Amino acid sequence: MLFSRCSLGIKNHYKSIQNKFSGLSKTIQNDLITCISEYIFSNIKQEIKQCMFYSAQIDDTIDITQKTQCSIILRFVNKNSELVERFLGFHNVSDDHTAEELFNLIASVLNKFDIEKKLVGQCYDGTSVMAGNLTGLQNRVKNIAPNAIFIHCLVHRLNLVLQNGCNMNSKCRIFFANVTGILAYFHSSTSLTNVVDSTVGKHIPQFGQTRWFSYSKILNLLVNEWPNIITVFETISINPKSSAESIRGAIGHSKNLKSFDIYLGCMIYQCIFLL
Repeated sequence: MLFSRCSLGIKNHYKSIQNKFSGLSKTIQNDLITCISEYIFSNIKQEIKQCMFYSAQIDDTIDITQKTQCSIILRFVNKNSELVERFLGFHNVSDDHTAEELFNLIASVLNKFDIEKKLVGQCYDGTSVMAGNLTGLQNRVKNIAPNAIFIHCLVHRLNLVLQNGCNMNSKCRIFFANVTGILAYFHSSTSLTNVVDSTVGKHIPQFGQTRWFSYSKILNLLVNEWPNIITVFETISINPKSSAESIRGAIGHSKNLKSFDIYLGCMIYQCIFLL
């Protein structure tokens, strides 16, 4: 229906098959998504073909299934002298997150865009896998694209500044250690996450060391679901099927959540993240 609004031919064709085609078939839906993807990718390829240079921004994130997805974005000036960014998609790198495997992925994607001559910039975080001068991704890319200058992602730098700044204060350091400890506790076992899902009805968010904003997700969950989270720990501690390690962790985290310092810290930092 969406495309029929843009084309009279498609509109007439849709009318002729509307009693036969419902659009509910997953096979047809996937075929349509694939066609749209190929069309968009073809347009991006044509845009880059017409531009002189481009840069690549690459980062990874963890999806809801706890798999690491690598995102690739190209940034360039188009034929209308407009600075644009084009998202090329997510790629699953959960099985192998080494610099070599990431390079093979980047090369396979960017080879379609004349990487040797047109790539003049590459932007990643500062981990050794990405930014290493000898075996890191940026050095491997430079071997085939000598003009690709490496630029440390400024957002990741800001994250590191904020984290290191908080670590200078002992109370902040202890507070965030307790907060991330709750995440680690639940993510250590699927049975523990199932208790959270059944009691709270929400997933425990994933924490990334290089992503300061990931603190906000767990803080919002704690503040909004404070009584339910405490109930989760109490349920685990009295469950006869819980292991001794799970019981000790549940009692410790429950005690921390009931303390004034943790509650005050959650309220303060939740307000800070909203700014």
